Amino acid sequence: MNLLRIIQYGWAGFWRNFWVSSATMGIMVLALCVVSLLLVMGYITDAFIEDVQGKVDISVYFERDISENEVLDIKTKIDNLQEVRETEYISQEEALKVFRERHKTNDLLMASLQELDSNPFQASLNIKANEASQFDSIVSFIEKEDGLGVVAKINFKENEKVIERLISITSSIENMGVFVTFLLSFVAMLITFNTIRLVIYNQRDEISVMKLVGASDWFIRGPFVVTGSIYGITAGAITWAIFFVALWFISEKVGAVFPGTDVYKYWSGNLFGIFGLLVGFGVALGAVSSFVAVRRYLKT
Repeated sequence: MNLLRIIQYGWAGFWRNFWVSSATMGIMVLALCVVSLLLVMGYITDAFIEDVQGKVDISVYFERDISENEVLDIKTKIDNLQEVRETEYISQEEALKVFRERHKTNDLLMASLQELDSNPFQASLNIKANEASQFDSIVSFIEKEDGLGVVAKINFKENEKVIERLISITSSIENMGVFVTFLLSFVAMLITFNTIRLVIYNQRDEISVMKLVGASDWFIRGPFVVTGSIYGITAGAITWAIFFVALWFISEKVGAVFPGTDVYKYWSGNLFGIFGLLVGFGVALGAVSSFVAVRRYLKT
């Protein structure tokens, strides 16, 4: 029965101080917008890194006298590595065809090819890893497996500086993302906490009266916690709706700047999960801030 009364008092407090409640929820919406922005930026960062990593590969060139079956056998072994995302086999004939198509307007090169008695190109494998940091172990595996000396060249050394740079950038972005997330979340909590303290300050006389008539600390604190939770639920729902509409409008523009991303698809594909996260975070902000903020007036 007491719980029901606490909820009723909390709900009544929400409507009795509607304009103050609106201001508080406005602050919480801003705080939750920061959280939502971090979610979207995290998705964009991950998609961008994945797109860049997807464009980085290493090529393994084989001796010209090796048979296609031998190359495909090596390809199968490489495909079985957990570090490997995909491999593409390019035969000597395909390599020649690609070269001719690319340089078809260069008469000198075309004439030089016709003078050759055989195909000068080597069969190769283009290998993409799940993460740039895994290329080193893939190369080590290939070198270890090349007992017959059929591998003529691996262009890992040429791409090593690019790969190392990519690893460094990826690590920096991830570390910065974690730091910014904690920093802005702390600021959001601090703003919300101080705003709710103002709400409770306006009701300090009511708290004093409840203490005088013998109300327990939990009975006094409970309605404020309920009110804070209502702030959080409402602010979470509003923020979710704002981003749902906003991302629909800007998704195409974001995709033009960061190819491979679709922020609206990301948001709509995780509707319930994101809604639960925002509402849960809002409830935590409101309830915990109210719980802590009212403590000062319970001691007086």
